[in-house]
Amino acid sequence: MSEPMNLIKGIGVSPGIAVGPVRKVINVVSTDAISASPREIFSALNKVTEDLEIAASTIDLEVAKEVLSAQAMIAQDPALVERLVPDLIRILPIRMYGLI
Repeated sequence: MSEPMNLIKGIGVSPGIAVGPVRKVINVVSTDAISASPREIFSALNKVTEDLEIAASTIDLEVAKEVLSAQAMIAQDPALVERLVPDLIRILPIRMYGLI
């Protein structure tokens, strides 16, 4: 006898139907220290932003463009960086905050 199926509905970022295992992430909080330097953190966030912006610019589905663009903006949010590395604010490049 097969396992019962649960139907999960939402707004997709691509047309069609997907069938397969689902992994839900619910209320995950990490207290682990980040083992990267501020420079490495900025580099990673910039790379993520670049990749998301490229993906958004090359996809045809408008809702997918919006989702990917929003994720790119999140990756550049100064509040995200401040939460990742509390002491980082002292050494951030001034241009990150639009001061120059």
